[in-house]
Amino acid sequence: MPLHEYLEKKRRENIQHLNSIGSCHICGSTCRKSHFRNGQPAPMRTCSCFGVPPDDPNHWPFSLRVCEMCIADDTTTGRILSCGICGTVACDENCGEELVECTDQPEWNNAGCLECRGKEAFSDLAIFKPKPNWGDPPCIMRVCAKCLDLATPWVKYDFVCRRLKCNTRLVPSYVIERKRSHTFKSSPLNTLPEDGLLAIVDFLAGKDLQQLYLTNSLFCTVAEKSA
Repeated sequence: MPLHEYLEKKRRENIQHLNSIGSCHICGSTCRKSHFRNGQPAPMRTCSCFGVPPDDPNHWPFSLRVCEMCIADDTTTGRILSCGICGTVACDENCGEELVECTDQPEWNNAGCLECRGKEAFSDLAIFKPKPNWGDPPCIMRVCAKCLDLATPWVKYDFVCRRLKCNTRLVPSYVIERKRSHTFKSSPLNTLPEDGLLAIVDFLAGKDLQQLYLTNSLFCTVAEKSA
C-alpha cells in the first residue's frame, strides 16, 4: 500500500477522536501553528464538507481539517489536496471545487498524472524538488478550477491525463508559476494609479486587452474588478 493511502487510512480510523478534541487531522495537534494574521494564529483550514450535519444528505464522515504548519510541511509532497493559489483544501477528489494537477510536461508531450506515472510524491518530479536558493517558493502542485479559469480566461492550457479511463486534469507548471511570478510586476504600467489603469482597460479593444491581460498580472486584477 502506498504511503499516502496508508496515512489516509489511519486518519479515517482516528477521525472521530480528532474531531472530538478539535485537532488537526494530519498531525493531531490542537496548537501547532505557523502563520499569523493580525497577531493571531491563523485558523485551521477545512474542506467544503466539514461541519455538515449528519442528517444532511451531503454529510461525509471523513471531511478534513488541517493546520497551517501541515500545509507548509506538504509543499513538495502533495499529500494534502489544496489549491496553491487560493488555499482551499479538499478531503478527496469529489470534495468542493475540482483540483487540477500541475505537471512538468505540456499537452503535446503528455506524460500522465502523478498516480498514473507511479510517483509517490510531487518531489519525485524534478520541477517540484526543494529549491536550492533560500527564499524561492516551491512550485504550486495543484490549483482549483476556479483559480485556473481566472489565471487563463481566454486560453485553455489544461488537458486530461493520457492514461485510459483516467480523468485527472493537468496543467503545465510554468503556466501557473507565470501567473504568480514577480516578473509580471516589472512593467512600468504598474506605477500608474488604479483609476488610470481602469481608463486603459476601458479604452482597449478586445484583442488588445486580451494580449495585455496575458502579459501583465496587475491587469488581471484590474480587468476582473471592472468586468
